[in-house]
Amino acid sequence: LLVDDSNALLELASSTLSRAGYRVVATNNPIEAATLARQERPDLLLMDVDMPGLGGGEIVSTLRRFNCAPGCQLVFFSGLEEEPLQRLVEECEANGYIRKASPFDPVRLVREVRRHLIQRPQQAQGRALVIDDSRAMRRLLSRILTSLGYEVSTANHGRQALEHLEEAGESTRLA
Repeated sequence: LLVDDSNALLELASSTLSRAGYRVVATNNPIEAATLARQERPDLLLMDVDMPGLGGGEIVSTLRRFNCAPGCQLVFFSGLEEEPLQRLVEECEANGYIRKASPFDPVRLVREVRRHLIQRPQQAQGRALVIDDSRAMRRLLSRILTSLGYEVSTANHGRQALEHLEEAGESTRLA
């Protein structure tokens, strides 16, 4: 899933990735990106940071928080400098970033997309629900479990965990 507000770059990157053998779903609408991520279940979401209205960082954080794109590599696609991008990746719990090159470098884009997809766990080992009142602990445990191939959801208290399980249709599994 490729999201960028520049139609020219969106078209160029989409055609480059399509020629490299990837199925690309593209949009210039950041709100539509969240819906597409839930519907399409992409392996990679390549998201521009500076989007009109709702920023890429907000979308990635929301997708991560509500586990709307399990198993998906959430990667920023931006012209920002390295340091701000690294901070944003950490803040939003993204999987990384690809810096936009000027002029556009199709070989580099394909190489970077391939690298992010290779890092992605190939098959979920199962599902895990991390429940802790500490955001830092939830993040730490989520990253560990995700790196081991688990599909992870989080809750900051028991009631929220029960609500999550009910929404997921798992309430019958409670002992």
